[in-house]
Amino acid sequence: MKKVLGFKDFEILDSIRGIASLFVTIAHCRGTLWIGGGEFLKMFPKETWGAWEYTIFSISMLTRLSVEFVIVFFVLSGFSIAHSLSSNTSIKQFYLRRLIRIYPSYIVALIWAGLIFALTRYWFPEWYDGSMTRFAFERTVPMNDFFEPTVILRNVFYMTNEQGMIAPFW
Repeated sequence: MKKVLGFKDFEILDSIRGIASLFVTIAHCRGTLWIGGGEFLKMFPKETWGAWEYTIFSISMLTRLSVEFVIVFFVLSGFSIAHSLSSNTSIKQFYLRRLIRIYPSYIVALIWAGLIFALTRYWFPEWYDGSMTRFAFERTVPMNDFFEPTVILRNVFYMTNEQGMIAPFW
């Protein structure tokens, strides 16, 4: 295994990038899966907390760093991609390898998002009918249009135009 900057194939940098992507993923789920620190403190006074409440509050506070973790992820990804591109002899082969690496997981993520949406819409229709007024649920109402054939097709070819199952998919 070759050494680069004293690291074996960027293992440490890839680990940091993985941690950053985990925090970003949790932060994307934060608004939908739980209410956030301020609201949590109003609903559950600290005097009544057990281990579970401390854990949820800690995760909520840690995910507030998601903007910083996005920057870390992008910088390290750009560094990794630039290094990979510089050691490649064929630009066509580079992009083909990127497509083979990224596109299958993208399709799996679309299927997963569609499945979760269909199941939650079936079990909790009030999340999607506009009767829930919290911010997270106001964002779920437009999701009713996600299964239109043109929207699905645009998602498959990553032409979401801010409408689709995974609009912020990078």
